[in-house]
Amino acid sequence: ASATLPRVRMNGVEVTRGAPVVFKRERLGFNARLKGAYETPLHWALQWHTYVLLCCRSMVSAEAVRAIYLPVGNPETQWLYGATQQGYSLRFELPASLLEEHLVFCSVYDRASFPLLPSLQVERPSHTLPPCGEDGFWATRIVRKDGTATRPEVLPSVRVTLERPSRTALH
Repeated sequence: ASATLPRVRMNGVEVTRGAPVVFKRERLGFNARLKGAYETPLHWALQWHTYVLLCCRSMVSAEAVRAIYLPVGNPETQWLYGATQQGYSLRFELPASLLEEHLVFCSVYDRASFPLLPSLQVERPSHTLPPCGEDGFWATRIVRKDGTATRPEVLPSVRVTLERPSRTALH
């Protein structure tokens, strides 16, 4: 999968001139090496609030959650995010028409913000990710394939739920 990266402007001037930069999934291999290689108690101390914030988001305004969790998100990308628990899977339900024009990626992170399941692509209207290996949180990015801005109106059409494996699957 690939998508044209967004144009970058600084003080109103486009700084990404020339041929468009294309995002390619194979460039994300470094994510698999981060956990363990760079994980320290400091990371856990600095990121403890993220899991708690996302677990308690019904008590905090949506604007405050976004400002804390995603302070400098790409304005041309739409985001969904939330907490997850060990042993649960994220299930996506979205219209096939959305997948025709957009790429949808989900990353699952541990409580220290290291990727457990980095940049998995949601490729079907009904898609379930592998179970999470530990408590943490997830972020889903929705980007247009043509590199233009993704409209916020796509968000209500994407449903993400946590699913626990059935008892029969555990035996």
